[in-house]
Parts: sequence; C-alpha cells; structure tokens
Amino acid sequence: MSRDHRVIERVFQESSGRLTAYLATRFGDVALAEDALSAAFTAALKAWPERGVPSSPEAWLYQAAKRFILDTVRRRKTATAYADDPVAQRPEAEDAPGFVFPDERLKLLFVCAHPAISDDLHIALMLNTVLGVEAHRIAHAFVISPATMSQRLTRAKAKIREARIPFVIPDAEDMPPRLHSVLQAIYAGFGIGWDEARTRMGAEELTQECLLLARLVAQLMPQAPEALGCLALLLYSDARQKSRTCDGAYVPLSEQDVAFWDADQMHEAGQILQSAARLRHSGPFQLMAAIQSAHIEARLTGHNYSEGVLQLYAGLRHIAPSLGVEVAFAMALGKAQGAEFGLRQLDLIDPAQIASYQPYWATRADLLRRAGRMMESASAYDLAIGLSGDSAVRQYLIGRRAGLGAHGAHA
Repeated sequence: MSRDHRVIERVFQESSGRLTAYLATRFGDVALAEDALSAAFTAALKAWPERGVPSSPEAWLYQAAKRFILDTVRRRKTATAYADDPVAQRPEAEDAPGFVFPDERLKLLFVCAHPAISDDLHIALMLNTVLGVEAHRIAHAFVISPATMSQRLTRAKAKIREARIPFVIPDAEDMPPRLHSVLQAIYAGFGIGWDEARTRMGAEELTQECLLLARLVAQLMPQAPEALGCLALLLYSDARQKSRTCDGAYVPLSEQDVAFWDADQMHEAGQILQSAARLRHSGPFQLMAAIQSAHIEARLTGHNYSEGVLQLYAGLRHIAPSLGVEVAFAMALGKAQGAEFGLRQLDLIDPAQIASYQPYWATRADLLRRAGRMMESASAYDLAIGLSGDSAVRQYLIGRRAGLGAHGAHA
C-alpha cells in the first residue's frame, strides 16, 4: 500500500464519522451525505497520489462531498425548485482558511433516536450512520441477515429526510427519552470494536470513538446518572485493553495481569461512578459499571465480593432483563452460593434460547467443572468451542477443556 493510500485510510478512520455528521447536519439528508463522502474518498484515491495530499485533507473531502451533493440536487430538481431548496444553498464558512469542522455527531446521535423512527432501528442506525459500522457487522451483532439490516437502515434514513427531523440537540424535556438509545448505541459500538480488536484492523479506533462520544454525552448531561454510568463502564473496560489476551488466548478478568491495567483510567472511572451514585437514580449502565468495579477491586485486593456481585446482577436482572444477564446471574450465583445453585438457575432458561448461545455453554461448562462433573463439563466445553467465532476465546476454552484431564477424555 502506497503512502498516499495509507494517508487516505487514516483520514477515513479518523474523519469519516465527523464529516458524515457535519454533512448530514448541514444538508439534512443522511443517505445523501454518506453517498457524497463515499464519492469524495473515491476522488481522493485518484487525485491525491497524482497531486499530493492536500494541506487540509478534511476540508478537501468536505468540498468534494459538497459538490457531489449540490450536483445531485441540481439533477433532481428544476432550476426554480433548486433555488428554493435549502440543501442547495452553499455555506461558504468552510472555505475560510483555518476553518475547523465542528463535531456534529452528538446531534446526529439524537436525530437517529427521534421518536418518528421505529425504536428497534435506533441503535442500528446510530451504529451505521454515526460510528460507520457496516450493515453486515451490525447484522452479525443483531443476528439477522445483512440484506434485511441494509433494507431497514435505508428506510430509516429516508424517514429522517421525509419527516424533516431537525438536526439539533433536543430540548431538555425531549432529551431523556432518547438518551437510553444513544447510550445503548455507544455501548454496542464499543462492544463491536472490543470484540473485533484482535482480528480487524481499525477496530481499536471504533472503541476510542465510542469512548469519546460517551464523554461528550456525559459533558452534555452531567446530571444524567446513566450517562455517567456508561462512561465509567467504558473506562473500566478500556483500562484493561492490554491485558485481555496472552499468547493469542483470551484472559478473563479474574486472571489478567494487573500490571497492564491503566490505573489512572480506572481511578477516573471510579470517580465518575461515585458521581453517578450521588444522583440517586440507578440504571443498567451504573450497575454494569459497578459489577466491573467489584471484579476489579477483588482482583486488586484478593477480597471476595461474590455476594455483592450477585446482588448487583439481581438488580440488573430486574431492570434490564436479557439472555446475557440471565446467564451472568447464574454464574454469579454459582460463585457466591455454590456451582449447583448456578446450574439450577441455568436450567430455568428456555432451551430454545440457548441452543446456539455460546456464553451459555461456556458458563455451563465452567459451573460443571466447579461442581466436579467433569464429563458433563467436557461436553459443554465442546459445544462452547464449536460455537465460538472468536479465535482467542476458542483457544482459551480449548485450554480449559484440556485442563479437565482424563476426567473429560471420554465425553
């Protein structure tokens, strides 16, 4: 790959989200903004190797995208209609020397969470439009086909244009109903980047973008405890980034080398979580951050906080039930009160839900091992290994399976 192509790739990773949000905000059309930016990057691939990288790559890309938008509008409309169309009005401020593009991604996040758009599309739309996650990656996370996800995203973007949803930060009274969707999207994007960091170039940038957006939301809404909880949760997770694998295998938090943890970042997370707690309105992001905090404190001090973690999961299970939370609650129960209690809790889950759910089988395997039921544990590990799409997790589970020794040899 040439130097110019590497520069274009870097600019795309660093700037595409900001430019898409800025174009969409200026011209009121998300799909058109995305098409325009795609055309601009295609033009850059041709022009920059021939003429050199411009002194302000973002400004060059913006001007190319703006020309694409204006030309598209001209083709769509008659001259009279064009003159009256707000999209056709040329903003000239961007042409001024030293112009710095404002970060409009917060506006676009709240636009994507507008009540005129179906609730089940909010998160996917934000992931795709603001964070640049491709439809096929979102489809994998949502366990639906890429074609179906692409169709849904196209309809949602058209809805923004047709409903003339304003590209503004909503008023104070309109913001809370949209906040949870915004935080869910940021958390989901962080999770996608976190899961892909070992196998996909640029995935680390996605986690950092999400961390930045979480900070921006917390700054915008400093009295919203869940915004603070989400930021604390991401900081706790990001602080352990360097300790998550060893020799290509996944390392669970309880076994990570704390020397690789970012102590300053963890301290910041703790301070933010305390600020959220002082607002006295608990929510799922605060509970998830508190669970991480308890696990980290146990690892650092050697104290047993299993009962406290169990109570936190019980609270999370009550206010934000999900299959993942149910499985994690069973594991917490097993650690606090004995493996058999955890296994009985797992047995209460609908079998249809867990047939291909890898975390269930990994959790069941571990609880069976703790209960001394080695042959059953080996069978569960085999299922979990077969269902693992992450090579590092698969390697870790293979090691666990091998650790059963002769007890699991005939499973």
